[in-house]
Amino acid sequence: MGFVPSSRTGDSIRSVGFHHASYGACLTVTYHLVGTIEQRDTNVTRKILIMGLPGAGKTALAQKLVPLTNAVLFNADDVRANISQDLGFSHEDRVEHARRMGWLCDRVVEADGAAIADFICPTPQTRAAFGQAFIVWVDRIKEGRFADTNRMFIPPGNWQVRVAPEGRPRYWAEQILEQLRPMFDLQRSTALFAGRYQPFHDGTAALSRKASGALVRLAPRCAAHTSTGRAAPRGQTRRRHDYP
Repeated sequence: MGFVPSSRTGDSIRSVGFHHASYGACLTVTYHLVGTIEQRDTNVTRKILIMGLPGAGKTALAQKLVPLTNAVLFNADDVRANISQDLGFSHEDRVEHARRMGWLCDRVVEADGAAIADFICPTPQTRAAFGQAFIVWVDRIKEGRFADTNRMFIPPGNWQVRVAPEGRPRYWAEQILEQLRPMFDLQRSTALFAGRYQPFHDGTAALSRKASGALVRLAPRCAAHTSTGRAAPRGQTRRRHDYP
């Protein structure tokens, strides 16, 4: 599949062309700039800290969020067992453990991936050592199973998502996902996909996926495909609409 460089056709309208070599299909994507594009720190939204008391449900939530975000998961127990065997549970060691967890996540983010760290991170100092991140506070219990951790734990002053006792892990994973991905904002750039009037076949589908992937970081998008293929019932067409 080839990519035709962008061509500007006006102050607020641009177009991008795609061509599938195997099928000879063409697809033109036109997007309109309708205002200021919301700027997001993607490094923060790709570095996710799931924190809270022991037994609050951090790992269960992280395991549900991983397949939704295609993220690498760093669980505190696993990291302690394989990387931080030299550390105990004093506050100083917890700060160092948080720094290592943050460092691991940063390496994934630098490689254009997403990383989730699942650990207690009990104090402002440990959270500072971990570094800037999208914070999910699992606030489902009042006390954990370790008295020393309970005494040390200081609730975060700022967070992006606070997980309440109600709701299953899958529900909260979906709520977090809604916060992580850009919302469809009519004041931001939008993209309209316009394709050739032709049967909707495998090449068209591949072309659409390629175009969607190329523009996913540019703007919210809406794609509408109409098939004129013989497989559709007489007098009808097959339509497919994709939204972000």
